[in-house]
Amino acid sequence: MGNYYKLLVIILVTVISGACHKSTQEVFQQTEAIKKYGLVFRLPDDKRRIEYFEKQGLAERAKAEKLTIAQNNRELVTQFQKEFDFCPIHFYYASQSDELLAGKRVLLNSEMVPDASIPLPEQVILANFAPGKVEDNSFQWRAFQIEGTSIRIRPTYKTWWSERQMDPKDVRRINKILHKMNTPK
Repeated sequence: MGNYYKLLVIILVTVISGACHKSTQEVFQQTEAIKKYGLVFRLPDDKRRIEYFEKQGLAERAKAEKLTIAQNNRELVTQFQKEFDFCPIHFYYASQSDELLAGKRVLLNSEMVPDASIPLPEQVILANFAPGKVEDNSFQWRAFQIEGTSIRIRPTYKTWWSERQMDPKDVRRINKILHKMNTPK
């Protein structure tokens, strides 16, 4: 009977280690593609909310919202430019997701304006910082997510717990984790 349990444990460990190795290999392959093609990161522009304020005659509030969003987006882009070296990264506005997916050139230039002269990467790999999918009437915590992969990187505790924008520590953390995931095992 004792040998039966030992054999069962050995089989279980073999199956689990094989599954872990497979997922490690998948993540490595995903990070290799990300490194090769780069990321296209979605920036919030809250276009619908701003349009709502404008329709309600709240032009000053709409203007203030636009300025705040633009400032936050500029800071986030600057953080990525300074702290992120894993792969090339491009940016686009959330309201232009459909155009981007249709193959239109809507990547942002240095003035944070969509520029048709900036070519799309050979393979567009989308990334964002947002809550996860809603499951069982609750959502997963906000995280840096790369669509089409299993990669979800939680921000630092300070950002994770509040509704704050990403800060330089978050960008450094994302960069460090992607480098670690890209190390062959």
